[in-house]
Amino acid sequence: MSVFWLGRAQTRDPEGYKRYGELVAKVPSSYPYQVLARGGRYKVLEGPDDFDRFVLLRFGSMEEAVKYYSSPEYQQAAAVRKASAGRCELVLTEAIE
Repeated sequence: MSVFWLGRAQTRDPEGYKRYGELVAKVPSSYPYQVLARGGRYKVLEGPDDFDRFVLLRFGSMEEAVKYYSSPEYQQAAAVRKASAGRCELVLTEAIE
């Protein structure tokens, strides 16, 4: 069953966040996913509006998403993201199929 990766962050250091994107691009293709939305226009309809960066990815399964997140390559990138952002939130949720 497909899984959606929903992330949102408060960007504090744009150059650091750019570095995060560069590192994510280097994560091996052995962790396949599809980018559905990243960094585009957004509108908050309910909830906190202090986030300015959103991402939506699709993985083949919960296990694949967790494997990607836990990989040494992504963890290196995540450390840069965390240092470059204020609050970050990341959620995995199963798709309806």
